[in-house]
Amino acid sequence: MLVLLLLTFNLNPWLVVVISITGSTLGRYILSLYIPKISAAVVNRREDENLRYVESKLARTPWAASTFIFVYT
Repeated sequence: MLVLLLLTFNLNPWLVVVISITGSTLGRYILSLYIPKISAAVVNRREDENLRYVESKLARTPWAASTFIFVYT
C-alpha cells in the first residue's frame, strides 16, 4: 500500500517511512491499552483462565514466548 502511495503521489520515501513507523507504533500502543477492557467483555471466564495460564508459562523465559509466537503463526 505504501509503495502505491509513493508511486502515485510522488512522495518522499523517508517521510513516508517515518510516518508509517510512528503510526504503527502508536496504533499498537493504543490497542494494547484497550485490549484488556475489550477482552473482558468478549472472552468468558474459562477462556480467560486459559489465557492467563499460557501467559504465566510464557512469561518465565523470553525465548519461550518468542518460540511459541513463531510456531503459532
